[in-house]
Amino acid sequence: MVNAWQIHHNPKYWKNPNQYDPERFLSSEKRHAYSWVTFSSGPRNCVGQNLSLMEQRIILSMILLKYKWTLPENSINKDKLLLNAQFLLTPRDLKLVFTERINK
Repeated sequence: MVNAWQIHHNPKYWKNPNQYDPERFLSSEKRHAYSWVTFSSGPRNCVGQNLSLMEQRIILSMILLKYKWTLPENSINKDKLLLNAQFLLTPRDLKLVFTERINK
């Protein structure tokens, strides 16, 4: 059995492991592939991982079927999507306008 808490608090992989520091994930520092195992890994990973990913796709599809989305006229992302380069690439100041589709 793998003790995820112990892995996530191991000073071998994490500086000040018992301190709450979400910014530690903004670093591009290379770590062992299994030093952070949110869904676990390997053949015995979380059974809910695939369900979660499938649910996300289904919900997004349902939203896109029901609503049309556009960018506001004054959007800074109108010509090109601007990204914040952090741990994950995230859109900078992205706002969307959702309009309900009318089915005929």
